[in-house]
Amino acid sequence: MKTILLMVLVTIAWGFNPSESLMKSSKLDSAGSPVNNENFFLSPNPATTELNVEFLDQSLTDAVLIIHDMSGKKYLMIPVKGREQLSISLDRRFVRGDYTFTIVKGKNKFSKNFSVVD
Repeated sequence: MKTILLMVLVTIAWGFNPSESLMKSSKLDSAGSPVNNENFFLSPNPATTELNVEFLDQSLTDAVLIIHDMSGKKYLMIPVKGREQLSISLDRRFVRGDYTFTIVKGKNKFSKNFSVVD
């Protein structure tokens, strides 16, 4: 009951529509396939020397991967080209800290955060 009441209050106070939010997170690419954060996995997280990316959605063929730190500094940019898996070497440039991994496909951007530890 408390959860429902909170959702109603949030909806009224900020104009949040949960149905609309779910629809926005299920965007379709030009082929009609859903592209969202559940279509790829990063491991290990936190990472030390290597970050593995597993693509579950083959519609990401023309996507680009971008890694940047929390200040916005870009560290890496790689075209995906329909790969199922990718291993990224975290060399000396990747000091201990938090980073954002972004997949850009057309007008859509999908991000996940990861950490680099010693």
